[in-house]
Amino acid sequence: MAAGGQPDQAIKIIQQAVKLNPKSVEARSLLGAVYNQQAMALLQQGNLDAARQALEAGIQAKGDAAVTEALHNNLACLYVREDKLDRAVGTWQEVIRQNPDMPQAHYNLALLYYTRGDYQAASREFFALKGIDRDMAGELSDYRFRVKTSTEVKPPVKTMITFKGSPLLTKGTVLSSDAR
Repeated sequence: MAAGGQPDQAIKIIQQAVKLNPKSVEARSLLGAVYNQQAMALLQQGNLDAARQALEAGIQAKGDAAVTEALHNNLACLYVREDKLDRAVGTWQEVIRQNPDMPQAHYNLALLYYTRGDYQAASREFFALKGIDRDMAGELSDYRFRVKTSTEVKPPVKTMITFKGSPLLTKGTVLSSDAR
């Protein structure tokens, strides 16, 4: 968490910096990053509404493209957690439209398409991912193989998928371990 575990204080301080210099992309990006950290902590606590509010506030900060894309990616992961799959798809598609080279968005969208049975769309995202990040594409390929060769019944999307959060703003995955 920001500022020694106190994101609310950090947010207030950074908001003051943004007021003093509203054109500072660096300050707005930092504000977005702190909101993202707050959202991830709230998500781990199971407070989805507050996590969504923090992600949306981070997006409203209008930081640089990388921060904004990461916030949108994480918001789409939250939509999956809330079982709002169409909103998640739309959000990831928008992230990819703005930055076709964001591997997390391709990975997540491919996983969601795959679990919904849209194998053609999943394949399209997989090959796009392969051109951007071969290691992440390998993880996705391994995942798909495990699912296809499993004799178990597939659990619901919310418990089956480990979506990729942005490494820019989070460590590891966005969703807590119960979302795997």
